Amino acid sequence: MTDRNTTNISIEPADPEHKRWYCPQRLVHYNYPCDEFSDIYSLAIVFWEIAMGTGKIPYSEVDMYYLKKHVHQKNRNKLPNDIPSWASSYKTLVERMWSHEPDHRGRIKSIVKELSMLMEKKEHSLTVRSII
Repeated sequence: MTDRNTTNISIEPADPEHKRWYCPQRLVHYNYPCDEFSDIYSLAIVFWEIAMGTGKIPYSEVDMYYLKKHVHQKNRNKLPNDIPSWASSYKTLVERMWSHEPDHRGRIKSIVKELSMLMEKKEHSLTVRSII
């Protein structure tokens, strides 16, 4: 079992749209504790929004009534297919971060390290292109 710092937050906004960023476990069990792993899942959804670059709301095609079932069946938002070669690692990272199993999502320190390496890879790719 992994050590987890958890917080029980029971703020329930009137608008249920915020649930589109909830991890699958919290969608099913509202008292599921907010922890590093649930935050990592939500961060993956934000990373999806950044990758899309359209301002599209996560799971906008899914009615709120069916969202819990949709996400629990391991359906996720689609990442763009036309990404640069250096960004394929970003896609893999996001897909891992929104894994159904919390312990498969990774820890924030390792995710920050991977993002730093991705940025170096991107800058190297851009530098090589400008030389050619």
